[in-house]
Amino acid sequence: HAPIKKLVVATGGFKIRKRACSTIQGFESLRMLNKGQFDFWLRHDERETIVRERSAVMNRLFNVEVIYS
Repeated sequence: HAPIKKLVVATGGFKIRKRACSTIQGFESLRMLNKGQFDFWLRHDERETIVRERSAVMNRLFNVEVIYS
């Protein structure tokens, strides 16, 4: 609870109540990803592969299109 609260305060709080829920879900998803709680879905070949696959999972969750160079 406290780390999420710190992120909310750091972003200036919520201006629109309707968007607060999705913003909090995004914060929680990113924290779970950084803690490695999605790693059981990923391959464990190389560290670089895990980082790339983590970003691909987040892109799919938030419908973000990314071009890898």
